[in-house]
Amino acid sequence: MFKKLPRIMIVVLSVVMLVGGILPSVGYAQDGSINNEIDSESTKSTVLTLDDSMTVSEQNSMINDYLSDPNVEELIVLDESLLIENNDTENETTPTPRAIINQYKVNNVRGGSDVTGSSGIATAIGEVGILLNIGQTKSVATTVSADFGASNAALSGALGYSVTGSTSITISGQYRVPSKVNGKKVKTCKMTAYPVYKTKLYDVHKMPWNAFSWTKMGTGKAKKAYGVSYKKVYTYK
Repeated sequence: MFKKLPRIMIVVLSVVMLVGGILPSVGYAQDGSINNEIDSESTKSTVLTLDDSMTVSEQNSMINDYLSDPNVEELIVLDESLLIENNDTENETTPTPRAIINQYKVNNVRGGSDVTGSSGIATAIGEVGILLNIGQTKSVATTVSADFGASNAALSGALGYSVTGSTSITISGQYRVPSKVNGKKVKTCKMTAYPVYKTKLYDVHKMPWNAFSWTKMGTGKAKKAYGVSYKKVYTYK
């Protein structure tokens, strides 16, 4: 379900997500899922998509409003503006089969599922009444699973962003540890931020120097960070 909040354009989705289950993405239903290796149990997730018209103060206020709800076990904050990147590098697809060099091309680029990283990039832990606060900026590297012989320039040109670059992710969240959650007495709470990646799949083809046709070498996956998943884990008395 989608909900527009007054004065700011923001999409709010409340879902129950199982590992490998379907997570709607920004503004439309997506066939893929967020692959979340953090938790083996079902997790109640709320997804916020930030609009670029929001000020930093408005963004932080909205994030903290949702984090303050003890029933929100995971808050995923996405910023599509982080996916915009000017890349003037051209894909190397011009065949020159008689030159003594192998040719590679990267094509059939298509969107994959969103992925939540398995390693935290910021953590705060405290007892009842303590205000947990994680606020910092992290550089998260863009990665590709395999190049199959294609150059970084060819991969970057096809994908639309530098495969050797990184994304600056701003982490900002506060949460006061409650005394009870779901009727249970809380001992401690740990809040951890994880990077969320937008993925793309791509094919790499090769034309050997002595050939006149392309052969598919394989399919790879690129990951570029564009959001943060805030997760709360409690210990009980």
